[in-house]
Amino acid sequence: MVHTVGMAGLLGMTPLAITSTVGWVRRMGYKRWQKLHRTVYLCGIAGVTHYYLLVKSDIRLPLLYGAILAVLLGYRVIKRLSNPRVAPRRAAAPVG
Repeated sequence: MVHTVGMAGLLGMTPLAITSTVGWVRRMGYKRWQKLHRTVYLCGIAGVTHYYLLVKSDIRLPLLYGAILAVLLGYRVIKRLSNPRVAPRRAAAPVG
């Protein structure tokens, strides 16, 4: 189980490393690239979980990393919920 979670995190980070250049952003389009790169949150959770499962006795450090990750992800969620993106208004079609 420990290695499965770690491998999932590693495999999740591989496409992110490959597509982290300006050329890939252009090829994929920004919206698709951004959607792909949001998987970094899941990879972070997998990394902390892997570390927690790996440690046998003293779990303070994995819990500290988990708390830091929770604060950072919580900040992102709160920021996103407090400032929803509004779709730009389209100009009205000309009449006639």
